[in-house]
Amino acid sequence: IFTISNLHVANCQLSIYDVHGNIIYQQSNIKESTVTIDLSTRAKGVYFVKVIEDTRVSLSKVVLD
Repeated sequence: IFTISNLHVANCQLSIYDVHGNIIYQQSNIKESTVTIDLSTRAKGVYFVKVIEDTRVSLSKVVLD
């Protein structure tokens, strides 16, 4: 379980990808400034979190071990 905070723009989009580029989680039209995501049912490994806020795109790496 992890939290993404400081989302500044209403209606932002969040996507999580596995190392093969497959979308494993997606949420659109986020209106809260903080989102909590539970990946405990996913396999251990590396995942990438992409957040799109208006014209700003951020990409982060999450390692489940």
